[in-house]
Amino acid sequence: MVTRTSEVSSRFKMNAVIWMMHRNPDLLGSR
Repeated sequence: MVTRTSEVSSRFKMNAVIWMMHRNPDLLGSR
């Protein structure tokens, strides 16, 4: 159960990062 929870949390973080990048392309352009 612990490993499964960590897996879900890690996936959620990755999805959040990707969503933010798609939502704010300026962040990537600023760099």
